Amino acid sequence: RIDAWDATWQQAAEDHATELASCDLVVSAMGDWASEGALNEWHLENRHSVPIVYGWTEPHAAAGHAVATLADGGCLQCHVDTTGLPLLRVTEWPISTIRKEPGCGAVYQPYGPIELENIISLVAELAIDCLLGAVTTSIHRIWASRSSLVAAAGGNWTAEWKAIAGTRTFGAFVEERPWRAVQTCPECSAI
Repeated sequence: RIDAWDATWQQAAEDHATELASCDLVVSAMGDWASEGALNEWHLENRHSVPIVYGWTEPHAAAGHAVATLADGGCLQCHVDTTGLPLLRVTEWPISTIRKEPGCGAVYQPYGPIELENIISLVAELAIDCLLGAVTTSIHRIWASRSSLVAAAGGNWTAEWKAIAGTRTFGAFVEERPWRAVQTCPECSAI
């Protein structure tokens, strides 16, 4: 069963505290550090009562991330900086990836559903694995698109990603890594 409330997660936590704290899984794809940072704090304050899966994309949807945070392992803050940017990035871009629509103030990232499909599947699969009990510790899954897509969009693999990928320079694969607790984490190390 899936319950949805037309509210911010903070309002849902206030109005539906019991339901939220006792659900089987929370999936967060807000893309807003203030909200996700607050969700991480809620998660820690509630002693990891429910697993949370966070998902995000990198520019041009050239890479995507799915992180499950559970009681065993790191919290979201363990591997992001103080502004919510992940410490591990797959791609780097020499120029801004934000585009502006002519004649109005709208901005966007140039990608669509085809580029997103593998990232959506990555997040959905991790959510299902959490629900089925196949994930018992915090974990990070990363989708790296084809290297030709990254190059065509004007980007490159980061040096850190190249070290992880090794001989898999073509891309188009998923990497799974532990999302370990960090002793210097300002959130979970304080608990």
